[in-house]
Amino acid sequence: MTQAIGATYIPMVGLYTIDCSTVVPDLELTIGGNKVSIPGSDLIVKDDTGMYCFFTIGAMDMGLSMGDSVTLGEELADGIIEQMNEFVGQSALPIPEGYDTWLVGDTFLRKVYTIYDFGENKFGYAKLK
Repeated sequence: MTQAIGATYIPMVGLYTIDCSTVVPDLELTIGGNKVSIPGSDLIVKDDTGMYCFFTIGAMDMGLSMGDSVTLGEELADGIIEQMNEFVGQSALPIPEGYDTWLVGDTFLRKVYTIYDFGENKFGYAKLK
């Protein structure tokens, strides 16, 4: 998707920049067989100056370069993984090591109600009305 909209990856901040006039298509995610649509207009955010726009979806290589962090985002991800591993006593990565993961975060969470059941290790969501 980043190639299709002409996004440029900025390693220092771990984000993609895009031209502020770019028309971004809607993004549809399917989780557990249920579809959630995120309007393309929600996938762009301007910085405080209004001069730069960023694509709100990021990608991370989880667990590939522990200790060799290049960006603040990678450093944070490595630190979180390390702390989770120490806490559970084994690899806490939710995906196999080395796979790319989309980070949708608040862009996705603004579109749904969420329920976190830590006792049962479940995550649930419902569409907003």
